Amino acid sequence: MSRALHYILTAERFTGKDAFEIGLVTKLFSKESIEEDTMKFAEDLATRIAPVSAAIAKRLVNKRSEMSMDNGLEMESMAMGILYGALFGEPIHTFLPYVATGLLIWNFVNGCILEGSEVFIANEGLIRFLPAPISLHVYRLLWRQTLFFVHNLAVYLVMVTVFWSYLDVNWSVLLAIPAFGLLMLNGGWVALLVGIVSTRFRDIPPVTQSVVTLMFFMTPIVWVYDQLLADPRTAPRAKFVELNPFLHYVEINRRPMLGQSFEVKHWIVVGVITIVGWLLALVFMRNYRARVSYWV
Repeated sequence: MSRALHYILTAERFTGKDAFEIGLVTKLFSKESIEEDTMKFAEDLATRIAPVSAAIAKRLVNKRSEMSMDNGLEMESMAMGILYGALFGEPIHTFLPYVATGLLIWNFVNGCILEGSEVFIANEGLIRFLPAPISLHVYRLLWRQTLFFVHNLAVYLVMVTVFWSYLDVNWSVLLAIPAFGLLMLNGGWVALLVGIVSTRFRDIPPVTQSVVTLMFFMTPIVWVYDQLLADPRTAPRAKFVELNPFLHYVEINRRPMLGQSFEVKHWIVVGVITIVGWLLALVFMRNYRARVSYWV
């Protein structure tokens, strides 16, 4: 067989015996067999590529929709700032930057939780056919949400520029950098934990969306927490707001961005939640990461 292939490739002179062997080669690699092998290869390739292509297409569509939503942060902050400022009797020059900064931080938190609940479901094709750790999809989520956050920082810069004389922005604004780092760390364990649970129980994502929507109104994004504490009538009940963990994540970022005073209690709460959350997420990763590819 090897001599026959040698003659075919080199076009050297060969004998009748060699010609007979070449005939066997031609028979082995006939047109029908080549077409059959090609069809099998094409079907196998389509089977492997189709889920991956579908996953990539879905991610592109989701990314486009998220970008269009985030581009509306300017209008959202303006509308909600003016509306709730009028309802609560707040001065617009301080309340508008307050609301815009709160929405900027909340969009990051909201994106990490909601997208995290479907991070493995949405990447079903990639998880099944590409050998990669499942944490890679969480890192991609955090990177995407960080880009959205940086993109929307333009709204914050505009607000600070317009209302500079009414704000006390100083060097304490640099505290927002480690605060956002803590926010990213928490987004990582939340996406891992909620993503694994949602992959096993597919009714968790809609429940998560409802809970996050409720927490938006219970978190001081469009209302001022400090004023409730300053009012003797609402101060005793207002302290229960501190049981809301989202309050502390928003405050450690918003206070330095607006030049407000540093409060260590918010940092302590966020630090404790970060440690406990990552320990819980690592336990889930150790026990269930191998099952995610079967659950998706």
